[in-house]
Amino acid sequence: MIGAVFGCIFGILLVVFILGALGVLTMAAVKYLKKNHQTTKDERISIRNL
Repeated sequence: MIGAVFGCIFGILLVVFILGALGVLTMAAVKYLKKNHQTTKDERISIRNL
């Protein structure tokens, strides 16, 4: 029982951590794109592929 509770808590924390990391990466990408409005097509393709 205790193991199941810890597993559930750990799973939730892991999901929250992953979502937070994705949010930070998205914000960083948006700031980077706003700073460089005039990006070439090659740069856009490379950003999309990442």
